[in-house]
Amino acid sequence: MMGACAERSTGINAASGGIVHGLSEQRLVEAAKNGHSTAFDALSERYRQQLFRAARRITRSIEDAEDAVQDTLLRAFVHMRDFDGRSSFGTWLTRIAIKLGADESAEETSFA
Repeated sequence: MMGACAERSTGINAASGGIVHGLSEQRLVEAAKNGHSTAFDALSERYRQQLFRAARRITRSIEDAEDAVQDTLLRAFVHMRDFDGRSSFGTWLTRIAIKLGADESAEETSFA
């Protein structure tokens, strides 16, 4: 029941998949913070290439970069409510990717 109220307040529901892509980042972030996976999917698609390029520079591997993008998006989804809007959503995602890449590099160095 609470989901239905949130859907009405943001104007986003499961049937609005095509409409979601035309919404502003701010509206999508608001909806994603309220638990709308469709809005988070739209945000993910907007920034997937940017994340991949950043991850590719860090990992120097296509496969590792693809894994890093998935890890980044999972981390962002889990911590969506922590996004405070001080930066753009894309910047926030990129910072998560860089931190995850740095953490993984540190792990690899410590085992070498």
